[in-house]
Amino acid sequence: MVLLALAGLQTLAPPAYANRNCESPHCYSQAFYTASGLIGMWSEIQENYLSIGTGYGDSNAHINSETWLLMPSGAWVEAGLRDGNDSGSWSGGCSCLAYDAFWADTNSKGTAEYRHIIESTTSTGNWDDFEFDHTSGPTWYVYFNGNYIGYGQATGSSSGKEEQAGGEYQNTTCVTGAGWADNFDIYTEVANSNGYFSPAWNHPNEIDSGCGFEGIHYRNGEFSWQKHAP
Repeated sequence: MVLLALAGLQTLAPPAYANRNCESPHCYSQAFYTASGLIGMWSEIQENYLSIGTGYGDSNAHINSETWLLMPSGAWVEAGLRDGNDSGSWSGGCSCLAYDAFWADTNSKGTAEYRHIIESTTSTGNWDDFEFDHTSGPTWYVYFNGNYIGYGQATGSSSGKEEQAGGEYQNTTCVTGAGWADNFDIYTEVANSNGYFSPAWNHPNEIDSGCGFEGIHYRNGEFSWQKHAP
C-alpha cells in the first residue's frame, strides 16, 4: 500500500542547489553530498524559529528546515520542519498557518509531491529525529523520534544518489525580510551497503540571501544512526 492521496498532490520542480542569485518565488540554501547506492538517511533537526513573514504570503508560502534524499530518476524523499499553510496534505490539515513536522515523497519522476503531516509543533528548541530506511524493492520506511510512522513507494527507487540538508523558502514576492529562521541546525548521516557515516559536504554553508532567507548553520553528523527498520 502506497501512502498517497490526491489531496496531497502538488506539482513542482525538483529541489535546487543554493543559488546566491535567488529568483522568486522558490529559494534553497543547502549543503549536499553525492554518492551512489545510498539506502538510508537519518537527521536530527532543531525546532528553531521559522517564519514565512507577513504581508507577502500565498497558499503555497512556506519555509522548511529539512533533509532530502535524491534518487537517480529525479525522485526524492524528504523530511523536516515546515512553517506555512498546512493544507494539501494526504492527512488533511487545518488550512491555516502552522509549524509542522512532516515527511514527503514524490512520484518516480519527481514531478509531483505527496506531503504527509506528522504533527504540529512549536519553536521549542528541542530536537526531532527523522529517518528513512530502505528494505526491499522501492519501499522506504519512515521514522519520527524513533517511532515508525509509515512508508512510501512512490519514488519507485531502491537507492539514492545524493543527500541534501538545509533550508527551503517559497513565497509570492522575493523581498528582504519576507522569511527568516534563527538557523538550520541539522545533524545527519547517510547509509550505504557498508554501514552508516557522516557525509562530507560538497558545498557546505551555502547561503541564499536573495529573499532575506537567512540563518544557516551546517555540521557534519555527530550522532549515532539509530536503525529502527525491521
